[in-house]
Amino acid sequence: MSDDAIEGFVLSPNGRPLRERVAVYLIQESGTGAAGVSFARDKSRILSQGRRFFRSALTDSRGFFRFEGLAENTSYIVRPQFNTYTFEPAERSIRTGEFRISFSVQPVALNAPTCSRDHQASSVTGADADALALQRYVLSTISTLSTTVQRQVRDAKKRATAERAFASAKASGEFAYFEVMNESFDIPKVTLTCSRVPSRCARQSYVASVTNYRKHLRTLLQSGVSANRAAAAALGRAHTSEGTITRRLTQLHRSAMQDTDAMPTGTVECP
Repeated sequence: MSDDAIEGFVLSPNGRPLRERVAVYLIQESGTGAAGVSFARDKSRILSQGRRFFRSALTDSRGFFRFEGLAENTSYIVRPQFNTYTFEPAERSIRTGEFRISFSVQPVALNAPTCSRDHQASSVTGADADALALQRYVLSTISTLSTTVQRQVRDAKKRATAERAFASAKASGEFAYFEVMNESFDIPKVTLTCSRVPSRCARQSYVASVTNYRKHLRTLLQSGVSANRAAAAALGRAHTSEGTITRRLTQLHRSAMQDTDAMPTGTVECP
């Protein structure tokens, strides 16, 4: 295994791969966050402990997952999530390049004869992949624009104004991506559709989570647009890539939004 990767397996108790593709989340642990901290939606608590959602992946037909292109010798937390399984352990803290990790699963019983399962993991993590591509493009564009302005703009006041705009856009984009992944973690990877809801079950709506996911994608887009405008104001006609950046931002955002159309907005949950 390379020094910039984390990989492992999610398997059944007998060591066999699952039929379902399980979503696996990578959380960056840059501070003193402990692996056992609750993933309740307390964003300030997660942030204060130096933890943020970083990336998601799906297991393949062997139950294998891999994250690569990570910072070497850096701690991350790996947490699988699938709302019809429990995992042992629930999450693992590991450094890049250290060793392969393994999770064992136990199914949650949802066997009512009037209910059927619809698997949504691919649609959710497909949108996550598009969101990550958008975030990377936004941040790399801001960095490139900042360097260009510093080199080409002689007016110190214009440079300072542009740099403030770039810093604001970067902070907004980073937090918008954090919010996107937070919503993704809440959206179910399997929905239970019932013609007759068993007495122990209840209908749940995820409209708010999907709506917020879309809203934060829009904020991520706007952070890139704002940086592009700031560069245009500072560079004037010298900003020859303005149109190219706008088109690429729009393309990446549209792709992510299209993937959210397949996300589940409601399901049945059973204890």
